[in-house]
Amino acid sequence: VDNTMTDLQKALVIHDYICNTASYPKLIYDGSTLTNDSPLFHSAYGFFSNAKVVCEGYTNAYTAILKRLGIEAKMVSSSTMNHAWNVVKINGNWYNADLTFDDPVMDSDNYSSFYGIFNHTYFLKSNDYFTNSAPTKHTGIVYPENVQCNDTSYDDYFWNNIIGYVGVHDGDYYYMDCNTSTQGLVDIDILKRDLKGNTERMNTDAYKALCSKIGDITRPNAQLVPYEGKLYFSCTRFSGSNIVSEIYVINYDKTYYKFDQISGSGITVYFALSIVNGDLGYLSYTDLTNNKFTYNVFSRSERFPELYKNSSYDAYVDVNNDGVINAKDYAYIAHNDFLC
Repeated sequence: VDNTMTDLQKALVIHDYICNTASYPKLIYDGSTLTNDSPLFHSAYGFFSNAKVVCEGYTNAYTAILKRLGIEAKMVSSSTMNHAWNVVKINGNWYNADLTFDDPVMDSDNYSSFYGIFNHTYFLKSNDYFTNSAPTKHTGIVYPENVQCNDTSYDDYFWNNIIGYVGVHDGDYYYMDCNTSTQGLVDIDILKRDLKGNTERMNTDAYKALCSKIGDITRPNAQLVPYEGKLYFSCTRFSGSNIVSEIYVINYDKTYYKFDQISGSGITVYFALSIVNGDLGYLSYTDLTNNKFTYNVFSRSERFPELYKNSSYDAYVDVNNDGVINAKDYAYIAHNDFLC
């Protein structure tokens, strides 16, 4: 988030950040009694400490961050749904934003959302949309005093069907565009959209990726991630009997290069390219039958080879001694080896 962004764009970027980072904890019941509930699941602190939160935690985290950015946000609850979400004030109008429903829980052994797979179906919507048009209609809504979500400007906005990140750079939006109505091989474009709604392709030729159903979502095996001032894009497809999985780096001036490619039969694919704890990585399946997966992080020397060409620092150590190996170490290396 930076000062070039509008409040609308800040709300979008934080929505994507929370939906990507948070996961819904596995709740264990003994009959009708919840046995493993924790206050952390319901709090903003729970999100910032371990990212495992229920709907109230999603809501409190979003409220806390938006308020720090000067954007008014409040909690809405529904007794009939046993559910909570946000209302957010943008340009004088209030809108519903249900981050929990935009971050669908996938079937997995740890009941955790896949990184990078989230929607914008419930982002900045009117009361009419929430109660009459949403895939899961919201009932029993009790809005805070003097809050009415009547504006419909974003009920059918461009991000409605976008799965994954919508990047923002210099006031423009960047996102992945493809047809997810059918499964199989699909064309994917990376689009740039300005504040007037004009769009242009960032790629010369369409990328190809398999579109398949994962959990309840039909999505391409592709992901666009804004990271470190660039766009990282992964796509996976079949080539004969082999799987081909590629990652491209796309610069905002439309230049690009292939970051990596792996191909073969039964290989680990670049699935759900995403950012976790400041690191760029991807999921790989370890057990297709039971839908188990692991998260893999690209080493810093893989992502930033120019930083390590003459570097005296090990790419895999905590060079700034803060107890964590993450993006701050890259900045430390860059500063000490190249800027001094």
